[in-house]
Amino acid sequence: MKKIGLLIVMALLSATAYCQGRWVLDSTTDDYTMEKSYVLVHYNAKKIDAVFFPNDSSIKIIKDYNGTSYFDACWKAAVEHDGRIASKEIQLDCRLITNGQFEEFSFDNVSIYYRGYEDDGKIGISGFYSYFYLSVSSEQLKKANYLTFKYYDSISGEVLTKKLSLAGFTKCINSIK
Repeated sequence: MKKIGLLIVMALLSATAYCQGRWVLDSTTDDYTMEKSYVLVHYNAKKIDAVFFPNDSSIKIIKDYNGTSYFDACWKAAVEHDGRIASKEIQLDCRLITNGQFEEFSFDNVSIYYRGYEDDGKIGISGFYSYFYLSVSSEQLKKANYLTFKYYDSISGEVLTKKLSLAGFTKCINSIK
């Protein structure tokens, strides 16, 4: 009976960790210069939803769209715009949350880009994603527990909020040699 109880507790703990995502350090080597460049990738439910570039102090935020759920956007892109959705300028509100305290800041004129999962980048019924870049230092992210975003999404017609867990970020950034 104790073993079953322990297994249930362990399953709940692992499910909680899985829900908030995880940061993974990834690197690529330039074939010409043989220099290594590092990126920190945030996985949530086996999908990438953020990438931090330490050399540029920028973060790329990715939102996934299921093609069948956004059929009108896919149809309009395919019929009217050769399979593309034009980039848009948005205003973005951010919060760095640290132990209940938060630092709030805003970005005007952030470009949001749309790309399909097809090889040519065209939008199709297999889905598409949007992404945007923000300049934020690794020191700011190391101190925070969460980074939240709020912006108007023209595809869904709603104001979206996204909460990105920074658990494990400090360990990944500190492991860069």
